[in-house]
Amino acid sequence: MSAQVMLRSFVAAMLCLLAQSAHAATARAQLESFLADVHVLKGEFEQSVVDEFGELVEDSQGELALSAPRQFRFEYQTPYPQLLIADGERLWVYDPDLEQVSVRAQSVEEANSPLTLILEPRLLDQTFVVTEGGEEHQLSWLLLTPKEERADFDRLDLGFDENGLRVMHYRDPNGQQTRLRFAHWQRDPDLPADYFAFTPPEGVDVVGMEDIDSAQVRPLDD
Repeated sequence: MSAQVMLRSFVAAMLCLLAQSAHAATARAQLESFLADVHVLKGEFEQSVVDEFGELVEDSQGELALSAPRQFRFEYQTPYPQLLIADGERLWVYDPDLEQVSVRAQSVEEANSPLTLILEPRLLDQTFVVTEGGEEHQLSWLLLTPKEERADFDRLDLGFDENGLRVMHYRDPNGQQTRLRFAHWQRDPDLPADYFAFTPPEGVDVVGMEDIDSAQVRPLDD
């Protein structure tokens, strides 16, 4: 799965809850309880992608982190290393094996993805219709339907248990389905000051820097 598709489709909603009464609370209440006064979230993920015939396309795993308002970091560890960092202005994709970095302006769509919007439920409601999906497979489900028509997915399903957001599932228009499983969430961990920044390593090819239009860049203090 390409970095751009992952970011637009799966750049998709995170983070969790720590419900004091998980079985009694709704998924939305669990989310809001966990996110109270939280600005940064960090965890681990496993991602599986299947095609329209149900055949496994890819299995991967790694770590992720989000920071309000519009920063996120995905570090794929298997099957091959790849680092994606959105610093609020630019999206960086670093492939160590290829010794290549691609960079482009972080569009409004990506900057306001569910990944970061979920840290601010008020903004989440401006972009998605949020409904309760009941309980299934021992998880409480929250369903996000985009208010505007979009080509990447028609609904995003989030599954919670007493330990937080555990599953995210979506399907693209071609029938390909992506499922992410999350673990070991940390709320407001102590991270390095430059955790959501990126400087290309010396000697790597940088692609796209000359194409970035400063008018597309959205400052973090908007």
